[in-house]
Amino acid sequence: MKWRIAIHAQKRQIYFRQQATIACNAGKRKHTQMSNSDSTQELGRIAGIWKMLGKRWTLQILGIMSSREATRFNELKRSLAGISGTILSERLLELEREGLVTKKIYGAVPPRVEYRLTASARELKNILAEFGRWCAGRNLIYLMTN
Repeated sequence: MKWRIAIHAQKRQIYFRQQATIACNAGKRKHTQMSNSDSTQELGRIAGIWKMLGKRWTLQILGIMSSREATRFNELKRSLAGISGTILSERLLELEREGLVTKKIYGAVPPRVEYRLTASARELKNILAEFGRWCAGRNLIYLMTN
């Protein structure tokens, strides 16, 4: 099984595509078997993360949150000109499900909710920065926002 990263430069999105390989042996076609081995499952998880990170606003949200200890919903919304509250809620929920963001609800009146990056998200920030340097060295992609 081969994995390929396809980059859509205009939309600044990253797609992670899976391709099955076909091996030819003396004119006979042999299809590779898709097993549920650990490496295949790991690649599937990686593809899921790439899909989530490739969605619009996700990297910008992580970038803003990385510069602060805790962030409230309206602070994020004000920092991201053009994002709707619905999309911001969806992205934060996705990030929370992936274990990159924690949500803390305070029982005060009015209710107060804070979002924080997890240790995994801070580690991911370093990985993405290195990936950006790798891509820039090969003129592959323009990463992150202005």
